[in-house]
Amino acid sequence: MNHRHQQNHNLSIMRSCAWASLLALCLLPVAQAQKTPIVPFRKNQNTGIETKSERNQLFVNPGTGNDSTGDGSSTAPWKTITQALRVAQPDTVIQLAPGTYSTETGEFFPLHLKPGVTILGDRPTKGKDIIIRGGGYYLSPTFARQNITILGANQAAIAGVTLINPHPRGYGLWIESSSVTVTDNTFTGSTHDGISVTGNSGGAIAGNYFVQNGANGITIYGISGPEVRDNLFENTGFGINIAESAAPVLIGNRITGNKDGILVQARALPVLRNNTIVGNSRYGLVAISQSQPNLGTANEAGGNIFQNNGELDISANSSNNIPAFGNQLSASRTSGKIDFQGIAQLVSAVPTPASSQATATPLQGPDRQAVLPPPTVPAPPPPVTPQSLRYRVVVEAATPWEQSRVRDRVPDAFRSFSRGRRVMQVGAFINLSKAEQLVQQLKSYSIVARIEPY
Repeated sequence: MNHRHQQNHNLSIMRSCAWASLLALCLLPVAQAQKTPIVPFRKNQNTGIETKSERNQLFVNPGTGNDSTGDGSSTAPWKTITQALRVAQPDTVIQLAPGTYSTETGEFFPLHLKPGVTILGDRPTKGKDIIIRGGGYYLSPTFARQNITILGANQAAIAGVTLINPHPRGYGLWIESSSVTVTDNTFTGSTHDGISVTGNSGGAIAGNYFVQNGANGITIYGISGPEVRDNLFENTGFGINIAESAAPVLIGNRITGNKDGILVQARALPVLRNNTIVGNSRYGLVAISQSQPNLGTANEAGGNIFQNNGELDISANSSNNIPAFGNQLSASRTSGKIDFQGIAQLVSAVPTPASSQATATPLQGPDRQAVLPPPTVPAPPPPVTPQSLRYRVVVEAATPWEQSRVRDRVPDAFRSFSRGRRVMQVGAFINLSKAEQLVQQLKSYSIVARIEPY
């Protein structure tokens, strides 16, 4: 009995070993697979930009890449962003090597971003050695033909590059009715704006450097409401230009060394919190027309710093009171209707009329451009007496769309008659030079005006 019991025990051990060996063989592929785990992406802190694993990346190198023989891998990169964008699918990062991306290296401008695709350079240096330079024509639904470097797309992102558009009236990045994440880039050397945001756009513009652009660092208009956070704007005409019915949120930006720090015009309703607006040569902030920048209310202090701007820190010539509670500024360095208690009634956002959102039919044509407003057209000074006026400036504006467009530039314009035709009178002056100056300013917006005897 003991012998049989021992045999049974040995048989049981052998069976257990056999099952264990079989189980080990079955699990062997799993164990091997675990040596190279598949990591779909890792999310960088504080940015919202997702850095994909190599499995989800396309590589571009303007020096060693080849669009014909490459496959977009790290060992066989493509030469152009143009080629990478042709094949990129959503949830893809296009990783750029240092170098200059231009027509000389094979790029076709403008580059059109694709939804869910990220262009990624070197974020710590804000793209110091990764330069995208060039421009091409884009027919904007709202502003006719423009010369731009890159066109944004919904849920796309761009980070760690330098954008330059040296062409006449050139824009670096054009965002139209889409939400784009724009972080840690340098926008410089564009002859008009670093970024233009128009239509009904959102998204985030954070941690970028805007310097030495021709007209503005950023123009935001339409009914757009992006978040503009922690950027540096310097040595440009206007650091930030906000127009039409735009309502962006500006947080933690530093705006210095520009002609004017921020211009708020038309019916724009931006919110400003914790910005530093110092050392601009003329004004820190200008508010005109029916705009109302929210600089702080009794319920939410502004926390903005205004110091050492050339003429005034705040020039408020808007028809609305400007709430400005809880900021670091001197009331003696301001002018206009400013409510330092922060109890002024806030204007509600008003959607842009359909007529002004339509395609700019009067500006159509291959050689016509609608120019986004760099300096605004100032309202003409009030006459001393009617008898002292000698010249008036008028614009033929027959349609409601044309009349609205004129009032956006000169809020005090009114309807009148000239030579039996209906016109808009936009100014009346004592001397001819002032009238000629207004005509030239309106011409920069593609608005044709003329001077007549008063």
